Amino acid sequence: MSIHTLNPMNERRYKTFQELKAKADGDWPYILQELAPELADAMDKAPHHVSCPIHGGTDGFRLFKDYPKTGGGYCNTCGPQANGFAMVAWVRGISYKDAVREVAQLLEGEAAAPVVVRRPPPPKIPDLVDPRKAYGRIRQTWMASTTLKDTPAEKYLAARGIWLQNMPNTLRAHPRMPYYDKVAKAITGWHPCLLAPIKDSQGRIASLHRIFVSPTGGKADVPEAKKMMSACHPLPGAAIKLFQAGEVLGVAEGIETALAAHAISRMPVWACVSATLMESVEIPASVRKVVIWADLDRSGRGIKAAEKLSARLRTEGKEVEICVPQGPIPEAVKGVDWLDVMLTAGLEGYPPQWQKWSPPPEYRKAA
Repeated sequence: MSIHTLNPMNERRYKTFQELKAKADGDWPYILQELAPELADAMDKAPHHVSCPIHGGTDGFRLFKDYPKTGGGYCNTCGPQANGFAMVAWVRGISYKDAVREVAQLLEGEAAAPVVVRRPPPPKIPDLVDPRKAYGRIRQTWMASTTLKDTPAEKYLAARGIWLQNMPNTLRAHPRMPYYDKVAKAITGWHPCLLAPIKDSQGRIASLHRIFVSPTGGKADVPEAKKMMSACHPLPGAAIKLFQAGEVLGVAEGIETALAAHAISRMPVWACVSATLMESVEIPASVRKVVIWADLDRSGRGIKAAEKLSARLRTEGKEVEICVPQGPIPEAVKGVDWLDVMLTAGLEGYPPQWQKWSPPPEYRKAA
């Protein structure tokens, strides 16, 4: 790809991308300082972990040891940015093509005012702290957990309208977990929790997803009732694998949505926790078809994540079906998911081909 197709102003020096890359290699400290000043701390401390310029936290990002030559680095949430062009694009929220153009302009001495792109609020995903310490906390928490039976976590699921028969043993309950308030920077209380392991493609627990609940089964009165523990392995690709994957596998964002989709369709469904992690979830080779139970959000984020995942899975040879609630989205709510559909419309609200459930006698649709 020739540079002049990206920026005619730079025809005179860099005729090909390879020429531009050769010029940039070894000069990335200068380039990143000019085009991505948010990386100043990472450059000072490379290759050690520092606060992520996108997701915050304390140590979720680092530049590679050879970053002066390559410009590359690694975000524990998003994964690697292999070279400086990708790094500029990622930090600035612009396209790779625009990043190439800006680097070319800078090296030509023609750098204009940087293109500013407003990013959506970053996903609240914890940074990868010391893996050994994170693993120790995760193991200690999991060992102290119990089955769901007769716990506030079970009451929570029942209150959410989840049919509790055949509940996967993937989900566990913790009687009393500390809640750390980021604003107060202190533990502000102890609450029962619903626990779910987030496992990577190798079957390792990367983190634990926690839903803080009240003793009576409601959500705990805390700023963020749903939080992940610090991860001991990278989160991209991982999911809450509620059921063993079959030839057909469903994926959804939230635990409750996944359980509702499973209850209606009887297919195994995994929960990806967020739209960001849904985009990166790794599907086993044995799965022939993936059904994406997307959220219908006002922002459109759920559908965008489903489409991005679908495009990737199709390149991997998978058959993909995206299911989106019909809507409309009621006033005063941010979106509609498949649990909402189950509670308001029941079996009839789901796609006909996936209406497999025979509701138990105690099941009643929401009024």
